[in-house]
Amino acid sequence: MHYGTIDSEKQIDHINHNKTDNRIANLRLVTCKENGRNKSISKRNKSGIMGVSLCKQTGKWASSIIVDARMKGKKRFLNFEEAVQHRRELEIKYEFHANHNKSLIKAGENIIALNATQLTAKKVRLAEQLSKVVSDIEAKIEGINKAHEERIVALNEANDIKVQATRNGIVARKETLETQIDETDVLIQEQVATLQAQIDAIKGASEAIQAPVVDTENDSEDLV
Repeated sequence: MHYGTIDSEKQIDHINHNKTDNRIANLRLVTCKENGRNKSISKRNKSGIMGVSLCKQTGKWASSIIVDARMKGKKRFLNFEEAVQHRRELEIKYEFHANHNKSLIKAGENIIALNATQLTAKKVRLAEQLSKVVSDIEAKIEGINKAHEERIVALNEANDIKVQATRNGIVARKETLETQIDETDVLIQEQVATLQAQIDAIKGASEAIQAPVVDTENDSEDLV
């Protein structure tokens, strides 16, 4: 390989990923498959770690590896470090080169900053959600208090109506009783007058009975 012919099925792999470093110690003859298992992180990688990405829907970190054009070992984690550790275990399991994903530490520093940004955004979202929940609760409490006040006003009005109706009933009853009393007084006076008339008649009859009888025949004889 150093100075001879290279097999057409073989490729030269720069172990440290620096293609300008052509030292013999940095070169190895590998198959296409082996070469694919010693790659640096692509510039298009958004997370900074090959095989690790943030799921916007769940807020979790997805970690997996591509082996023979198939995705293997996909899992989701709450924090970035666990996702990276899982990815490293997959690389070891499927015999990827130790330099594969070599920019891990540097990328990790970048992803920590990304994590901080994500956490800040999440805190903002949670604060907004909490504010909305508090506003909803306050609105419900205000509605309950308003309904309670309206209920009290309605009950007071109903009680006032009942009290007024009771008062009106008492007044009407009083007027009825007063009318009945007046009528009774008139009836009594009439009955008293009738009784008095009867008494007077009886007295007149009694006096007529007790008056002396005049003998008119004897008086005529005495005169002859």
